[in-house]
Amino acid sequence: MSTTTTGGIFTFDHGQKQLNNAIGVQESYLDDLNEQCKSTLIKFVFDENKKIKDDMAPSELVEICATEFSYSQLVIMASFFLQNKVDEIGHKLEKVTKSRVMSLDADDLPPQIKDFFKGLAEEMDNDED
Repeated sequence: MSTTTTGGIFTFDHGQKQLNNAIGVQESYLDDLNEQCKSTLIKFVFDENKKIKDDMAPSELVEICATEFSYSQLVIMASFFLQNKVDEIGHKLEKVTKSRVMSLDADDLPPQIKDFFKGLAEEMDNDED
């Protein structure tokens, strides 16, 4: 099922597999963002002599993000962070399921948990295709 909605510069089409198509931006937009992130991190980590800085304050990185990136860019970067967290959860659940340490009776689960696991299973099936 493909659902299309809009929000800011984005057009969300949940039926798309490619990120740029799913959020309605050109692939070059994501490429440019990747380059901007790379450049920003290099400037943050290395000094003018290409040596690793000793004084990398986390607040400085947040300030750089707040001043160097647009709201839309920050939304995309936050989504990458959250997707990594979802992937971590998926890997942990997969390990638990494979080890059979946890045995769940579907009838004992609340409906929202059933829906969550069903969604994960469907996503894993779709990724295998």
